[in-house]
Parts: sequence; structure tokens; C-alpha cells
Amino acid sequence: MFCSFLLVLLAVGKVKLFELSTTYVRVGCYADNNNTTRPLPDLLGNYYYSMTWNTIDDVIHNCSKLAQSEDHRYFGLQHYGECWSGKNADLTYARDGSSDACVNGVGKKGANFVYKFLNTADQSCDMGWHSTKKSCFQLASNITSYVHADKYCTKQLGSIFLAKTQNSFLTLDRLLLTLDLNKQLNDTDCIVFKDTSVSYGGVLTSWNSSMPTLAGGLTASNLGTGYECAVKDINGKWYYHSCGLKSCHILCSKHRDALPGDGRFALEREYSFLKNNLLRWQLVDDVKQCARECLVTDKCKSFNFEFRSHDLSVGSKCGLNKGKLDGAVGALSYSLKYHYYERLS
Repeated sequence: MFCSFLLVLLAVGKVKLFELSTTYVRVGCYADNNNTTRPLPDLLGNYYYSMTWNTIDDVIHNCSKLAQSEDHRYFGLQHYGECWSGKNADLTYARDGSSDACVNGVGKKGANFVYKFLNTADQSCDMGWHSTKKSCFQLASNITSYVHADKYCTKQLGSIFLAKTQNSFLTLDRLLLTLDLNKQLNDTDCIVFKDTSVSYGGVLTSWNSSMPTLAGGLTASNLGTGYECAVKDINGKWYYHSCGLKSCHILCSKHRDALPGDGRFALEREYSFLKNNLLRWQLVDDVKQCARECLVTDKCKSFNFEFRSHDLSVGSKCGLNKGKLDGAVGALSYSLKYHYYERLS
């Protein structure tokens, strides 16, 4: 079935192969009120008059090919066999709200059953969002109140992220460290992550333990109160400290799609690290997740996996590369912590 995935691990001599399969997943059933501008504006094809109930899977697959040929990320089936999509469909598909008028993976009249491609440039999160294992996050600034934050995140089809459980603190730790590894927090000095009623359960040190000078002109007196934040000192180290919504960035979050994809990988070199080809870092649980991250990252051809983790509490480093050893500008470096894997054509 098109929404399932297959993971096979084979051992051939000393070469390990990973194989994963699937290119798109279900998003859900959404209304189309047939206004002047429609949620999925482009009719790419119509299979209504030639399809049967036994060929619905073929219709969905054929629609996916039409959308893929246009470099569209989302597509949907309406009136059973009409294939709809659009260049900015990721921003508009849910504009008219959800619907119950879908059956067997296609929409009836006035409804789209929407699908989303996985092999995207931003790791199965919408553009401008950042990914962890199961969630997508977006940083937002200039927030004036909780109501303002709630409305903003809802408009982005997400919700405010405030950590409450040990797992949510682990998610925050991974996000913060991943963004730091990728140098995506250079202009961010403060991030709201919980309210004061919840005890902190993450890896950051309290600012009060050493009272370092904070970045961006922030001080204990101008941070505000009511929440707790991750705050950065002038040397780039992160702490946690009380804060207010107006002083810092907030996090919007939403569920991240599953991470299968089409491709196979081989363990090319043990105790090795490919240099000068890095696309991005990701923190992962194991090598299988690292392989999946590569599959849904545009232009990823290989990865360096930290099999001896620097910190098991936040996962292993997964370095996604744009090149391979053969023909790459960089070269392999010996490492006691990393193995080097290549994506097979």
C-alpha cells in the first residue's frame, strides 16, 4: 500500500544495506468551497470517467506523478477522480477547513483527500520549520500575549509548544542542540519553552548558577516573568531562566510525518567521516533513523553516523552530506566515533 513503508537490513559480507520505500503520505480530508481561488487551484488531470473502485490506488498513484512532474509538494483527489494540486498548496490546502466527505483515500464532491510528498528539502516539515524525530517547529518573534501566540501558531496549522513531560523536554533539548549545530540560532538569544507551573526536566544549566552575561543585551531584569526560557550568553552557551512572552521567541509545533522514503544505503567505511560536504546535522536515535533523514532531505547522498554518541540523553549526531567519497571535494577522515554510509542509486 502506498502509505506503508518497508525497512530491510541485509548483511552482504561486511557491507550493510538499508532499503526503505514510500514517497508520499496521507494528510487528510479537507473542504473545497469552490470559491474563486481554490485550496488546490490546479486541475492536473481527471480520471473520473475511466476509473473503477478497483483502480483507486492507481488513480492516486497517477495523480502523484502529475503533481511530482510539476514540482508540487501537495496533491489531492476530488470528485473521486479529479487530480488537484498547486505550487503553494502546502499553505492553502486546509483553508476551507476539514471535511467528512471522503472515502477510500479520495474526496467526494466539494472535498479533497490530500497527500504530501516526503522527499522534500526540509525533512518532511513545511518550509521555514525545523524538524525533530516526531515534530516540526517554527520560531516566532514579536509576540505580545498568549492569545497572540495561540492565534499565530493556529494560523500556521500548529500550536504553541510548552514542555510539560520528560519526553517534551528531550524534544526541546534535541531541537536546541540541532539548531545550534546547524548555526540556525545565531540571531536568536531567547526561546520560551514552558510556564512556571512545570518543573524543568531538561539538560540546560540554570542561569542563576553562574550568572553569565547574556547575549543581545538581555538581563535578568528585562527578561520578564511568567514563563521560562532557554537563554544564550555572549559565548553562545545556553541556560534556562525566567522570562516573559514579549522578550523572547516562541515555538509553534505540529506533528511531523513519518519518515520512510525510496532508497538504499550501504556502510561504505567504518571509523570514517566524510569532510567538507555537510548539508545539515540531525540528532537521531539510531542509524536507521539517520538513513530515513537522508531520504527525506533534498540532495542528501551520504551520511556520517555517530555510533559512539557524545551524549545518549539527546541522541547520536547524524551528518547529512551533499556528496559521496567518489568525486567529492572532501576526503575521508579517520574517526573513533563515526561510520560513513552512502546512498545507492
